[in-house]
Amino acid sequence: MPQPRDHVIRPLLPWRSPGNEITECGRPAGDVRSAITQDELKARIREMGKQRAALFTCMTCLDTAANWATFQEDPVQVIYRESYTNFGGRQVYGGLKADVFADELRALAELVARHRDEFDTILAAFGDAVRLDDLRRQRAARR
Repeated sequence: MPQPRDHVIRPLLPWRSPGNEITECGRPAGDVRSAITQDELKARIREMGKQRAALFTCMTCLDTAANWATFQEDPVQVIYRESYTNFGGRQVYGGLKADVFADELRALAELVARHRDEFDTILAAFGDAVRLDDLRRQRAARR
């Protein structure tokens, strides 16, 4: 009898509370027998290699986790995934309706409006930060 495979939990958006996690293959995390985090998947791949890790991991989760960035890596890609790939046609996704995502975005806009000075300060700090990708490109161009 085949052993059940672990599913990979999709990282939550920073403003979401734990409890409605879904797997990379789109199933509610509470509906699967065993689930691991993205970090646990990365550690498994480092330890076993991708082919052997695939023996113990849902293949859809494994492939999907490799194709999508986390919010910290690329917030634009994550918002794209959340808005277009999950809610195209107003479908329900992981128990969350498209209207809920729209309300979350409206709430974020309202928070910015109420705390504009603080938002502008944080935004300026991001702009002042040195971006490692830019430094790598500059070094490559000098070579």
